[in-house]
Amino acid sequence: MRYLASISALFLFIACNGDKPASGQQKQPPADTLETSSRTSAEGEGKDSMDNQIRVEQPLPNQEVASPLTVKGQARGYWFFEASFPVALLTQNGQSLASGIAEARGEWMTEDFVPFQLTLEFDAPAEEKGYLRFEKANPSGLPENDMAYRLPVIFK
Repeated sequence: MRYLASISALFLFIACNGDKPASGQQKQPPADTLETSSRTSAEGEGKDSMDNQIRVEQPLPNQEVASPLTVKGQARGYWFFEASFPVALLTQNGQSLASGIAEARGEWMTEDFVPFQLTLEFDAPAEEKGYLRFEKANPSGLPENDMAYRLPVIFK
């Protein structure tokens, strides 16, 4: 009986801790990626699907940015809920510098591309690199509807 209890405890421990990063490190997808709950598409293989979801016109990838930062682009209408979706500016280590709401600049109840814009104000970090994280609005909260796009930036 003790043997069975030991095996069960070991199985439970492995099941609960099997996918955690070592030493408290956070898993970060590579920059310039499209993230979904089931996979992360890197720039190479997922570029087509990324361009088919969201297109950022300002800033460009790896462009130097400073506050106030105006962000412009286009996203499919289903990225919006009530004509908006969240955007965050983070350091390379994931520290949040600013967050805001991208607002549709046209009819958002469509599957076509809809222009968006927002302005973020932030204090310049000590780190040189970071990224903008665009999150598809997900009012349902269902993980299968989660999607995000990361755009690398350089701080002035």
